[in-house]
Amino acid sequence: PSFESSALYLKPVLNDFPIILIFSGTNSISGHSGCNGYGGEVTPMEPSKFHVGMLLMTLMYCMEDGVMAQEGAYSSLLSEATILYELIDMGGDALDELIFKDPLTAKVLARFNRISDSNDAGTDGDKYEDTDRTLRRSTARSVRHSEMSKNFERYLSEGSVQKNGGMFNSYQTSPIFQGYGTHYATIWVGTPPQRKTVIVDTGSHFTAFPCKGCLDCGEEHHTDKYFDPDASSTFRALTCGECHDAKCLGKRCIFSQVYTEGSSWHAYESVDRVFLSGRELSAVMDPINAAFTSDFLFGCQTKETGLFVTQLADGIMGMSAHPSTLPRAMYDKGKLEHNMFSMCFKRELHVSKQGVVAGFITIGGIDSRVDLTPMVYARNVAKSGWFTVFVKGVYVRANGGQSVRPDHRNQKLQRVTVDLFEFNSGKGVIVDSGTTDTYLHKSVAEPFD
Repeated sequence: PSFESSALYLKPVLNDFPIILIFSGTNSISGHSGCNGYGGEVTPMEPSKFHVGMLLMTLMYCMEDGVMAQEGAYSSLLSEATILYELIDMGGDALDELIFKDPLTAKVLARFNRISDSNDAGTDGDKYEDTDRTLRRSTARSVRHSEMSKNFERYLSEGSVQKNGGMFNSYQTSPIFQGYGTHYATIWVGTPPQRKTVIVDTGSHFTAFPCKGCLDCGEEHHTDKYFDPDASSTFRALTCGECHDAKCLGKRCIFSQVYTEGSSWHAYESVDRVFLSGRELSAVMDPINAAFTSDFLFGCQTKETGLFVTQLADGIMGMSAHPSTLPRAMYDKGKLEHNMFSMCFKRELHVSKQGVVAGFITIGGIDSRVDLTPMVYARNVAKSGWFTVFVKGVYVRANGGQSVRPDHRNQKLQRVTVDLFEFNSGKGVIVDSGTTDTYLHKSVAEPFD
């Protein structure tokens, strides 16, 4: 049976971008979320519940206002979620209704109207009999992929979402280290290479670090000496006719950055040879690193304020979805087959200028060797700029704590009432690896008081 959504989180569905839900057999769903198709597995539960596994979706981007927000809301509602449902026979010629509810609060999440099709033949009395039987059937049956689900798997496996062909085999994995509330990686800059440590920051896109002559930039606090442009035969400061995100002052391309917590820096645009690696000198001689070395534009800092002066890392490396980042530069120059990266974070309780390993960064692919458990994915709903997710629930752990893991079987969680469209409004909820702060929409402030 097939359904079309009339409302999602109490908001009307966009007229020109309908949401379609199709139940195929006992254990599969598929359909259209407005812009993209999707498919997935369903596990029936009792009473009046079913669980949806991870959805497989096509990855088109639709420019029309509100479409991607609607898709993010719908995929967040269904993917890896348990749904309480209610089937309502509206009587007469009216379309019967399927309602999805939150299993904890019974709050209505979405409404669907039955779509008449060739599969709906039968009397009014048994119109929903097959649907109800499908959803309520025992979970003892083995899980099967519908043909739609198989088609999505084939679509993905044939490389439809790959950016540049090939397999995920052209990548670098390097350690990241514990800083003062942040994590940092090691890059090598220049010829011969000079070691620089940089905070890995998905909340910005510039890479910058202090250069020789930087005024009160905290060299005594950092892991390494200032970068010396004169010691690199491949270093070049951009001239005024070459400025990218800067303005010409004194024959240099000057730019600056101010961050939310108040720290800032000033720098001039420069280009040199850069590669990512570990902190040991042996990295300089590694032929793999030589293959990934790229000409890269960065900021040679001349002034710093705030936490940049006292932080452990020398500088910062922006990792947002922007052309100025190192992964994008490596991809554009053919060093990587995929414009992607991943980071695995670990928390260490001590820091050192010698480096305390606290995770890994992989540029250009996925290195599953460091995974201890299966990866759980959240869709990035922004085409460029910050990596943005759609938050579908906020929970407060009773009596506080340092982890989402329960201390015992009776650990209590309080779900915070959230207007999802308001919570995810504006620029959305971004994932920022360069800050220790978490900012939530003011509409959820009361439960935290």
